[in-house]
Amino acid sequence: MGVYYTVHSPYTLFADACMADARLARDFNAAAKDFVATGKGAEAVISQLERWATLHERLSPTLAGNPVLLEVKEQSKALSDAARMALIAMDVISGQKALPADYVDQAEHVLNHAAEQEGGRTQLANLPGLRTLVEAAVGENLD
Repeated sequence: MGVYYTVHSPYTLFADACMADARLARDFNAAAKDFVATGKGAEAVISQLERWATLHERLSPTLAGNPVLLEVKEQSKALSDAARMALIAMDVISGQKALPADYVDQAEHVLNHAAEQEGGRTQLANLPGLRTLVEAAVGENLD
């Protein structure tokens, strides 16, 4: 059923601190799409992916010490896992690595799992960009 807020409700959830429209995610999604289309901007895309790939590891000590933040633990891990899949995709797209044998199934599982996560009543707005990179690497739509 959900929680109904009033002007007197305490704002104690993770979602209460989040912006409704995440500019970083929008910018990343656009950069990923542009990279796939033009091959430009790889450095910025890789830099962001590297930050997300290590997010869960860096966030874990904070999660352990704050029960309110535990609601985003699985989402944090899902984002890190999806970013690692996208980093592999970047290597494949740029010709630095061959597509690993089990990559398609693994990437599809990771992206679908990430899409299902709604920790803290939030969603990962950067999944379209991550999916764009993975699909470009495998040459097919994973939906």
